[in-house]
Amino acid sequence: MKTFEAEDRANGGEEGGFKGTVLNRGAGKVAQAEEPKFQSFGGAGVSLGGAPAISQQQPQLSQEEEAMMAQYGDDPELLAAIQASMTPTVVCTAEPAADCDPALVCEVQLRCPDGSTLRRRFHREKDTLQDILNYFKVEKKETSNFNLMAMRKVISTPDNLSKSLAAMNIGKREAFIVTN
Repeated sequence: MKTFEAEDRANGGEEGGFKGTVLNRGAGKVAQAEEPKFQSFGGAGVSLGGAPAISQQQPQLSQEEEAMMAQYGDDPELLAAIQASMTPTVVCTAEPAADCDPALVCEVQLRCPDGSTLRRRFHREKDTLQDILNYFKVEKKETSNFNLMAMRKVISTPDNLSKSLAAMNIGKREAFIVTN
């Protein structure tokens, strides 16, 4: 104990022992701030060329979207609900009933871009090429634009999408390829 008391007196400590623990004594050193145990990543990423990093890209907003952000920007849930309600929904027509006249029914097979196949019956007089595309989009949960090809020819042109299957001379059984 005498060694510690002598050290305390030499370092300006009080006589009669020491306060605190030996490990925490500074022995004349200036106290330093404790360094953090970890450091979170605060960077924006590194681009290897080409397009800028994702966080550096500014999304292009329409005037309507900018107005919504200004009005509802403080409530992200409300803003998300409004944007979701503005996205167009795809509606798929009902399949013809089992007792429907076979001459009015067309059995369609779709070869999808992912390699899978979809099959369904459509009404030749009521359903259109757009209804076939809508069926594909609903089944595959797709939102992009696609085309229908028959015999290596694109038949889903904007003019043809609203025509009935009978008007397009689609027979009782038809196979289409869905392409981007």
